[in-house]
Amino acid sequence: MMACLNPCDAQMDENLSTLSYASKASFISNKPVKNEDPKTQQISDLKRQVKILTEELANANETISFLSSITGQNPAMINKNLGRVGGVQSVPASRGGGNRRTPTR
Repeated sequence: MMACLNPCDAQMDENLSTLSYASKASFISNKPVKNEDPKTQQISDLKRQVKILTEELANANETISFLSSITGQNPAMINKNLGRVGGVQSVPASRGGGNRRTPTR
C-alpha cells in the first residue's frame, strides 16, 4: 500500500491518521475462494473417476492380450482362468471327486 503525506506541518494530524490507516490496512489479508457449484464439483469428480477406470481397463486388456500371445490361448479362456485365481473350482470326475469343490492353489 502506498500512503501520500503532506509535507506541511499544518497537516500533521492528517498525516498521522493516514499512516495509522496504512499500518492497519497492511495487516489485512484475503484468501480467494473459488465459488463452485456442488453439482459441478461432483461432475468433475465423476469425470476423474471415469478416466482412472478407463486407464485400468486399458491396462487389463493389455495384460490379457499379452497373456494370450504368450500362452496361445484365446482371451475368453484366459479370462475364465483368471476368474478362478483365488476362487474355488470343481474337481473333474475322473479324479474320483464327482461334484466335490476344492480350493485352488
